[in-house]
Formats: sequence, C-alpha cells, structure tokens
Amino acid sequence: MEAVDVTGQFVECLRAELRKMDEIKQTFLAEFSLQDFNYLVDGWNAKLARCAQGDQRWGLFYCEK
Repeated sequence: MEAVDVTGQFVECLRAELRKMDEIKQTFLAEFSLQDFNYLVDGWNAKLARCAQGDQRWGLFYCEK
C-alpha cells in the first residue's frame, strides 16, 4: 500500500473555489441567497483553517491485491 499526503492539492482546490465564488457572486446571488453564499464560503474557509492547523488532511491511497 502507498499513502501520499496531498493536502496541498486540496488547499489549492479550496482556494480556486473561493476565487471562483468571488467572481460569480452576483450571478450566484441572482439565483440563491446571501446566506447560501456565505454558508459555502465559510465552509471552505473553515476547511482551509483546519488544514493550516493540521487537523484536516487529504490522502491519496493506492493498494493492490
């Protein structure tokens, strides 16, 4: 079995999602509420904070039988 910590890749995905949400905020708000927007953004920021603290990791696992 091989296990690789790919948390850096996860963090980059989260940052990309936050940038995209910022770009489409007005379009998003035309269909959804500010509460919905903030819920998503707050969730991604919470994940970023947990990753920075070492409390959340992303792993890539490879196994063969």
